[in-house]
Amino acid sequence: LPDTDPDFFTDNQIINLDVSSANKNYGEANIVDPAKSSLSELVYKFLSLIKEGPPEKEAAVLLLSGIVSATNGFRRRSSSADTLLAASELVRLGATLAEAHARAAQADPIGLTQLLGRASVRSRVDEGKSILWSFVTGEDFEKTGRTKEDMPRVLEHLDAAYPPHRISAALWQDRSGDAIRATLSGDRKILETIETAGTGEFQSPYLKLSASFSSFKEAEEAITSLLGETL
Repeated sequence: LPDTDPDFFTDNQIINLDVSSANKNYGEANIVDPAKSSLSELVYKFLSLIKEGPPEKEAAVLLLSGIVSATNGFRRRSSSADTLLAASELVRLGATLAEAHARAAQADPIGLTQLLGRASVRSRVDEGKSILWSFVTGEDFEKTGRTKEDMPRVLEHLDAAYPPHRISAALWQDRSGDAIRATLSGDRKILETIETAGTGEFQSPYLKLSASFSSFKEAEEAITSLLGETL
């Protein structure tokens, strides 16, 4: 990131910050860095370059909470030396890990926690192919009051809760009776191969498959076949 100053905000009306390599650079100013562990880490790096001074304690706590949540307590591979450095600097500004963990825990409403539990119950790992499967029904969304917009959070939870695997495949049904859709996370090269073939689209940072399926069984078989070409 280049050195900047407060005029940056008035000179650029749309500032696009992201950590996804699939970002379309839609802003007047685009600050996109896939090497960062989280948007919170990128925001901190950006703010630290503004000459007006570092963020106040409350902002430091929120940023550290975002980093802790996105990295699952620095246990994910996305955590780097820069991630740990950003965290240590935020602690110097007054944030604490205890506060950060507490804020991260408060961020999940009860309905989302219930949805994550339902997704966990209907999950299994194919050890041979290193695929984690999870199934979310339309009834799951209806009973918990959540929506398909929570599927990235479901994948994040599954990746944190289960042992390492190459691909996580979340199969979901928006409403009872709807077709089955699928969102994948995991090995970036595999996901990029699928996207390049035109069968999926990245939705920062997960890959949503273009196809829909009439049943969970059909979806699982089709995805197993698709992944068989890349695993």
